[in-house]
Amino acid sequence: MAASVISICNMALARVGVSSFISSLTEPSNEARVCALFYEQMRDYALRDYPWNFANTRVALSEAGDAPTNWEYMYVYPSDCLKARAIVPPGLRAPRSDQRIPFETGYYNGQRVIYSNLDQAELIYTKRIEDPTIFDPMFASALSYLIAAEIAMPLAVQPKVAEQARSAYMMVASSAAASNLTESTEQSAPDSEFIAIRGVLDGQQPNTGVVYGG
Repeated sequence: MAASVISICNMALARVGVSSFISSLTEPSNEARVCALFYEQMRDYALRDYPWNFANTRVALSEAGDAPTNWEYMYVYPSDCLKARAIVPPGLRAPRSDQRIPFETGYYNGQRVIYSNLDQAELIYTKRIEDPTIFDPMFASALSYLIAAEIAMPLAVQPKVAEQARSAYMMVASSAAASNLTESTEQSAPDSEFIAIRGVLDGQQPNTGVVYGG
């Protein structure tokens, strides 16, 4: 059965030992109010934490005007982007380590932007996914643990329960992310493209002193 906001929140409640389940985030109960307070923030946190395949998106960036003098190009940061993972040339499926494009994120004249020296850049990023029916089942489980860690204190649950829930989140999310990365393959190259893009998406950077992600 596909996940729903309510099923994920009820899993979180169960994982902190609360048996008063909810049927709506707007119902007049303390459990619903607490879940409503934390759900969206924790969803985005969990999505941003790992390069989940179901949230992986690629888009051609739009220029945001003239870039500052230390960068050649400035692009609009996608409004649904939770984590910019890699800048790639148009048409390149997955960059090897020697094809990684340095970039930096920031704010310019009140808008969030991406700086790069690549013309016609494309961005690989984690998209904000609001529809829980799209969630990977392992992600939904990990998210419920993360929510459980946050709602434990407001629901007056013992502090150790929150610690256990956060530890469980890290374990489940890490395992899920590893499984997630095996759902694609790349042909080996002198420097495997799969390993290269996996390193980019995981936030790993070569030891060059150059910034490769924001």
